[in-house]
Amino acid sequence: MKKILILLIACAAFSCSDDDKVPVPKAKMLEKITSSDGSLTTIKYDSSRRVQNISLSYGEVFDFAYNGDKISILDYSDSEFGDKVCGFTYDTNGKINKITVNTEQKNVTYNAAEQSYFLTTVGSSFKYKLFVDADEQITKMISYDGNTVMSEYTVIYDSGTGALANTNRIGIYMALALPDHVALATYLSGKVVKSDQYLEMGLTRTYTYQNLFDAENYVIKSIGEPFFNGEEYISEFHYIQL
Repeated sequence: MKKILILLIACAAFSCSDDDKVPVPKAKMLEKITSSDGSLTTIKYDSSRRVQNISLSYGEVFDFAYNGDKISILDYSDSEFGDKVCGFTYDTNGKINKITVNTEQKNVTYNAAEQSYFLTTVGSSFKYKLFVDADEQITKMISYDGNTVMSEYTVIYDSGTGALANTNRIGIYMALALPDHVALATYLSGKVVKSDQYLEMGLTRTYTYQNLFDAENYVIKSIGEPFFNGEEYISEFHYIQL
């Protein structure tokens, strides 16, 4: 009888323990972006709410794989230009120090004082310097050919909450592995782009955006000033709860 009573008490304790578990609260996660030019960007997440896949309707796909809490592989595919498999390794402080892009070898040096990443490619004269803020959000990228500055991209953020605020940061990985995608990397971030500026071949182009937010201060619409075709470029952000 004593054994049965002990078993009943133990079962009751385990039952209470399960009942007392606090459920993980759901978070607002970006599901897709629809744009006035008809394009569509969709986002998928893994069970830990980390970005797993980004698909652009005009044929670009970004797939992310993880080793622990770090991105190990960014598999980029383009329906027109083919695939690039980007692998990341880290130093003892958890900062990216090497990237492989297919057969290319890239070295990365992090400068804590100026919060920048300096990227060189073995056998190439092209170099990049990526600046970030305290939240690891991109603020500027400079490209070089040797010691000559070829282009600069600078971004200023709005107040309010960005579309990917509740997931892991992917912008640095996209920009370092695929520098041509630095602008996309800033839009798919935890902050909201207010303006960005391109400086290339002595020409400066600046774009500004009017951003609208919901009652929770998440961006729901971004209206870009008229681009080359003279029309506004409008992006709308759609969320789900995960």
